[in-house]
Amino acid sequence: GQRLSPRLAQQAADAGVKVITTYGGTETAGGCAYDGVPLPGVEVRVVDESIRVAGPTLAEGYLGTDHQSRSRFFAEDGRRWFRTGDRGRLENGVLTVIGREDQLIMTGGMKLDLEEVEQALHELPGLSTAVVAPFADEKWGTRFAGYADGSLRQHRLPLEAINAHLHQRLGRHATAAAFPYIDFGLPRLPTGKVDRRSLSRPAAALAATTAQASPTTMG
Repeated sequence: GQRLSPRLAQQAADAGVKVITTYGGTETAGGCAYDGVPLPGVEVRVVDESIRVAGPTLAEGYLGTDHQSRSRFFAEDGRRWFRTGDRGRLENGVLTVIGREDQLIMTGGMKLDLEEVEQALHELPGLSTAVVAPFADEKWGTRFAGYADGSLRQHRLPLEAINAHLHQRLGRHATAAAFPYIDFGLPRLPTGKVDRRSLSRPAAALAATTAQASPTTMG
């Protein structure tokens, strides 16, 4: 699971479908907040947009990985907390999830939410399942490449058209370094989720071979 797409939520509302959102993860034994309201005994804090969870649903830690357990689980004010890695807001006791911490990058000195980039891409024809992967860049700090499922043999948009749309929606710093269509489809994990880590590895090499994607062309 991931943050519910605002577009999908609106489509459901327009169709008269009642949607109940759930928030949680493996470390919280599944859903621990419903429609933003924590279950009894569960406490949620948001510190600098970072979501932290405490309560009886928490796991003891990660098996065989003490270092990872110490970095994610910690004690404070007599309670045991979990750093979720998610970003959110807490208003009047209601949690709103706004994205993943690892999806917020600095590019050219400006913040860019890659989940917002994906939402903007999904507005374009044939890109309803497009994803992006960040990579380190010596000049810009971090950049990203986009990937689309090319297995349906749909019309393929040129990089210039894609970036023009991103610029209009998010600003000139939202520039994809490259945007290939993968003929055999997007790589997926056994759960069905897109395997983003496998896409991050070739992103920098792919961008380096795409001369037309050079950020120096940005006006």
